[in-house]
Amino acid sequence: MSSTGGNPGGIEIAPGIRVPDTAIEFSYSSSSGPGGQSVNKKASKCTLKVHRSSLPLAGWAHTRLAELAGRLLSEDGELTIQADEFRSQNQNRDATMERLRALLVQAM
Repeated sequence: MSSTGGNPGGIEIAPGIRVPDTAIEFSYSSSSGPGGQSVNKKASKCTLKVHRSSLPLAGWAHTRLAELAGRLLSEDGELTIQADEFRSQNQNRDATMERLRALLVQAM
């Protein structure tokens, strides 16, 4: 799944669910954890943020999403998913998108 800029249909985040490119925000930071002198010099940890209201879901699916997301969903409706198990920003970005997709499929 790629998010190519200028795609008029937006990003397909789950089967049949598309959001505008601007609905999903990615940020990168250094991963935490053990390593050595060279660890954490590269910002490879990816954080995905999307507001629940940006997701074109039926009312019951929004309710189910809130139940499934738990602490990933803030009180103001922002869903935050993180990945830092890979050394690559792209792999961690893909991992956050896969987690979002799995959550949405489960909610639907």
